[in-house]
Amino acid sequence: MTTETDKNALKAHMLHACIDKQQALIDDFKTRIHALLENEGLGNEEEYDNTERSYLQQRMDELNGIEEGLTFANSEMEQLQKMEANSIATYADAAPGAVVVTNLGTFFIAVSTERFEVDDQTFIGISAKSPLFFSMRGKKAGEKFSYHGITYAIRDVF
Repeated sequence: MTTETDKNALKAHMLHACIDKQQALIDDFKTRIHALLENEGLGNEEEYDNTERSYLQQRMDELNGIEEGLTFANSEMEQLQKMEANSIATYADAAPGAVVVTNLGTFFIAVSTERFEVDDQTFIGISAKSPLFFSMRGKKAGEKFSYHGITYAIRDVF
């Protein structure tokens, strides 16, 4: 059986893994923005035509999309950093900051991430704004919830 100390240590490792993944995402967005800005110029004004204008508009649209992604990633990083200050909190039910262990996987309710590994275990980070979270919100160990026709049995929440 896992002790509260073990669970808190695992949750702290999970949080740091999410922070590392989020920082890598932020760094990637910044690199892409830098590359776009570095590689673009207006060129020779005499040769500037509608084709080039269209191309530059596409690049600006791409840049705006990347900047929106960066803004969102930074917002999620702020959420993770706030959670870090309260990482030893324990939870009896599925809530933001909790780890929810089910028969079909273990979820860390923080921010949406791809699957990640900590201590040879696989976890999935989900946002507290996600439909999956809304299906499990408030549920405790021993309860079940359904999402997209799949039933999950909650084994533990911490």
